[in-house]
Amino acid sequence: MERILYGIVPTLNLILYVITIQFNLGNAVDIRRIVMLVIGLVFIAVGNYLPTAPVNSKIGFHARAKLEEQDWLRVTRRLAYILVVGGLLCIGSVFLAPLASLIAIGFVIIGVIVVRLVSLR
Repeated sequence: MERILYGIVPTLNLILYVITIQFNLGNAVDIRRIVMLVIGLVFIAVGNYLPTAPVNSKIGFHARAKLEEQDWLRVTRRLAYILVVGGLLCIGSVFLAPLASLIAIGFVIIGVIVVRLVSLR
């Protein structure tokens, strides 16, 4: 996970630098599309990493009481599915109206909340 996080910051910095230069040169830049594309790629990267994370590591959901190994694997796998599908929705929303981007982000937020509530049981 650290490799992903260390790779995200320089990538975002480069993307924002290029966008800023393009905007200041007078080019039309659609920020929503670029941001949704980057968010989608980050969600997919994190979603692909989550099932490989060690049990009860720093990654994933934690409750006050530690989850059993099977429960932890089940919860992180569900979260990974939601992040990957949400990432694909975010990337797909780039080609649609701005409302689709809102729906894609809403799907991810609601999905993460539902998985969190289920993991507390």
